[in-house]
Amino acid sequence: MKRLALLLPLLALAATPALARFGFDAADPVCTTTVGGEYRYLARLRGADGAEVKARRQGSTFVRGFDFPMDVWKLSCGTNAATVYLYGYGDTNSLAAPEGFVLLPADADGLVEPKRSTSFAINPDGSGAVAIYGDDAPKTNAVPSVPADPSVKAVLDEMLRIVKAAQEKMVKDGTSVPAITEALAALRAVDASAAPEDFRKAFGETLDAVARMTDITVRLGETAFIDPPADGQTEIEAAIDAAEAAGANLKKAAAAHGVPWHDIFDEL
Repeated sequence: MKRLALLLPLLALAATPALARFGFDAADPVCTTTVGGEYRYLARLRGADGAEVKARRQGSTFVRGFDFPMDVWKLSCGTNAATVYLYGYGDTNSLAAPEGFVLLPADADGLVEPKRSTSFAINPDGSGAVAIYGDDAPKTNAVPSVPADPSVKAVLDEMLRIVKAAQEKMVKDGTSVPAITEALAALRAVDASAAPEDFRKAFGETLDAVARMTDITVRLGETAFIDPPADGQTEIEAAIDAAEAAGANLKKAAAAHGVPWHDIFDEL
């Protein structure tokens, strides 16, 4: 998704290392031309022995020299684990794999997108959307058969406005915690009373998940979800799982009331 992100917990302005390792250093990330391309790239990635690679998105970070957020992924393959950086706004798609991995041909069949984590985001042209997702199956763009509920769309539109303001504050201030804290308070104040009960419930659960991740960020630091401290790993994993479940429920509730996910959340 084309986005400038309110990254649930994160903002890191990374310096460029002198000698960057492809994929492993933010200065030389894997590039794709869309954020959706990141998932397709990761689905084609294999270990050196051909074993399946499991990928989980940890969050995103701002990197000097790049106009948009860069995604941080944790990869595991057998006993091997690695952190890699993917940039979904590149001019071309990377054709190489990070050291120790191999990349299957682009037309390989039977590939499923990796498990997705949680983020808030908007498009760089200002039209964008919020993405809160957590299902393993590739996204479909089927339009719901029921008429769109204006009360549901109004809530999501207000969320977009809040996210955009928070992103602008993060870029201006160079830090994320104040912007995220203010955004959470603004999201709590959104009037969803006219929306259907199931959507209100999913919306509230999503805000609770955001609050939980925000609290972790305040306590453990802005890079906690990218580089979890040893004593916070269990708590962070549980928070991510809860956010994924809440996001999946919000997506289903929006679709159930005629608000198609791709119209609101653009290309993942």
